Amino acid sequence: KGKREKLVDKLLASPGYARRMAWHFDVMLMERRNDSKVPRAAWEEYLRSVFAENKPYDAFVRELLAADGADPKTRPAAKFFLDRDFEPNLVTKDIGRIFLGRNMQCAQCHDHPTISDYKQADYYGIQAFLNRSFLFPNAQAATAVIAEKAEGDVSFMSVFDKDKKLHNAAPK
Repeated sequence: KGKREKLVDKLLASPGYARRMAWHFDVMLMERRNDSKVPRAAWEEYLRSVFAENKPYDAFVRELLAADGADPKTRPAAKFFLDRDFEPNLVTKDIGRIFLGRNMQCAQCHDHPTISDYKQADYYGIQAFLNRSFLFPNAQAATAVIAEKAEGDVSFMSVFDKDKKLHNAAPK
């Protein structure tokens, strides 16, 4: 190997790389929110381990979006949902913006006025994935976990076109 390749490999293997990437992803994912349900030290250690072991991005995101906080070993990964109190509109917007690269805030009420690919149905499609979930025992409990209701539907109506409605969007 050449000098440059060796240096890059050395830098990527250093603890400084994992620490810097953990800091960057903490700011990107949590936007300096308060630590209400997952302690900062556990979250930072989780992120450092993700980068230290060079976990693929898709596996990392899958862990974040699948974690429910019930298992103490995987609770730090649930911080993305738990410290947002699993508020459906906030989580839907953040998933669209952070993981899909789409600011779907407009699509909560109507199709985007200037971007034809940002549909209200897309916003509520993401929310249908989340709609039956909630924090148990309640959002104020520091030990809350994500639980799922046996039933739940998503429906919406455009603020501009009252005839444009969708009911029962959640999968049966």
